[in-house]
Amino acid sequence: ASASTTPNAVTDALLQPWQQYGWQILLGGAVWTVIHILCIMFVPLVVPPSKSRTIDDRSTRAVGLLHSPIACALALYALLEQDNGLAQNRVTGQTERATFTFIATNGFFLWDLASVFLYKQGFSFFVHAIGCLFIFTSALFPMVQFYSLLVLLFEISTLFLHLRMLLGYMGREHTLLYRVSEVLFALLFFLVRIVMGAVLTVYFWRDMLDYLNPSAGPDATPTHAFPPVLIYVLLAGNVSLNCLNLFWFSVIVQKALQPKSKRE
Repeated sequence: ASASTTPNAVTDALLQPWQQYGWQILLGGAVWTVIHILCIMFVPLVVPPSKSRTIDDRSTRAVGLLHSPIACALALYALLEQDNGLAQNRVTGQTERATFTFIATNGFFLWDLASVFLYKQGFSFFVHAIGCLFIFTSALFPMVQFYSLLVLLFEISTLFLHLRMLLGYMGREHTLLYRVSEVLFALLFFLVRIVMGAVLTVYFWRDMLDYLNPSAGPDATPTHAFPPVLIYVLLAGNVSLNCLNLFWFSVIVQKALQPKSKRE
């Protein structure tokens, strides 16, 4: 691509989404923080405390449960817009609906990153939060909005994870809703994050390598100067998040094979 690889060009590309949409993203993070505070206040009325779980874990699960359907609905709202052109221009295509979706999503993952540090949730959750922030802020450049919307649909599996966990905290492990949530979480995780993720990766790498090719066409003109080094970071992020999903799926399988009394 014809984009510059100088440090200034990279810095400008990283800062551009924050300069243009920073206050909206921060506002979104503040909204999710308020939602989290409300969850801390009211979730204990529904989900009683247990020896192995803290209010922090229950409240963050509740916030995630709210975010997942909202994220999926916004992604579908953007993808299903007629004649939006994103499928035809998968690398640099942009729409107002998609831009709004990523502003809202970055607000959530900004809160998510803060909660990872605040509650010491571990390295894998840190990688996930940082990776999502980089991908979804890059979408505001704009860059790969089409693929980013599809990746956002991965949250459908997270919905059933949070629901299952909260039902477990309430002692509802023997209910039909708990069993259905458990099955749907594992099934959707495999179908969406592993199978669909692998298919998207193939197309994503093909489009990114074409974009890096000097003969890639109009998408690689100076009017859309996304530095190649950040393309490589996106590719590395794609590999990292795929590996993270494979790791998490291996944990799901291991848990499923354990005796029921040993599962968390």
